[in-house]
Amino acid sequence: MWFSRLRNSATNLFQKLRRSAYDALYHAKFVLFSRELIAEVLQQKWKAEDESKRLKTENAELENRIETLSEFKNCLRRFSETDVPLLMDANDSLVLSRKRGASQHKILLVTIPKSGTYLFHDLLVAAGLATAGIHIAEWGFTDMRFADPRYVRESPEAHNHIVAIRETISLIKPGQFVVGHLPCSQEILSFFSEYRIVFTYRDLRDAITSFMRYMAKNGLGTSVSHQWGGWSDGPEKMERYMELHGDEFFLLAKPMVEWVERREIFTMSYEEIVDGGEKALAKIKKLFWYVGIEADDEGSLLRGIIDTGSFTYSGNRTSRELYWSEKVQEMFESGGGVELNRQLGYRE
Repeated sequence: MWFSRLRNSATNLFQKLRRSAYDALYHAKFVLFSRELIAEVLQQKWKAEDESKRLKTENAELENRIETLSEFKNCLRRFSETDVPLLMDANDSLVLSRKRGASQHKILLVTIPKSGTYLFHDLLVAAGLATAGIHIAEWGFTDMRFADPRYVRESPEAHNHIVAIRETISLIKPGQFVVGHLPCSQEILSFFSEYRIVFTYRDLRDAITSFMRYMAKNGLGTSVSHQWGGWSDGPEKMERYMELHGDEFFLLAKPMVEWVERREIFTMSYEEIVDGGEKALAKIKKLFWYVGIEADDEGSLLRGIIDTGSFTYSGNRTSRELYWSEKVQEMFESGGGVELNRQLGYRE
């Protein structure tokens, strides 16, 4: 009897153990299957997320391209309405010039009229910067890229284009610079916030005398209609110019004088560099450093530019004494010239 009971107990125990083994094996297979299923689900989820990110990126890129093309089209349309020829650079961007200089900066050369505007312009070009080829103003710009310089000097209005300044400077690229007689205002500063700004000035007595000579030589303003442009050089000629155009010059110069107070920009006077001496070369080196270019021989560059003469050169350097008189001095003082000269650092 006892043996039979023992056998039954062993049989029951074996069956329980076998069921437990089956249960454990089933559980292990279930866990393994579940893990595989979870891994597959996660992989599908990650793939879906990656695909979603890819599609979002492609969609954003497509939207950017559409926006760029729209801006391109609008810019092209606006400039074509004013008959301004535009070019495309290697990046398919609209530009005024394809040339790029050695600098990483965009540069604004802002000058008081006849303070060496194109002397400094030519110096920057010789040192490795690229000019945009325009003379910028608040109302638009004078396009000098494709015209004979003589025609631009004698008929600047034929090359003028009325374009918003914000749109114009969008066509300027790093390594390029643009020239203009712009006022020192918050609006202008905001437009050129990403630019390195260089301001040049000159004793206003010499600047205004030189400006008179420039107008007379090129038949500008009233120099022909009022015939003073053909008069012999002397005080009478200067007095007539001051009567007709003196106020215009001071209105242009007055808001520009404030540039000299801006510590974040580079300022230099015509007198500092025109003699080509050691001080001039030291100043030129600082200028080149500021605009981000290097030159091996600043002296040769400067002497070459001074000896050649610039775009607006009147034939010889202005001698104020030949044109100045007590009456001219009175007109200069009444126009505010003395005070403006003081702001620029000039004394009688």
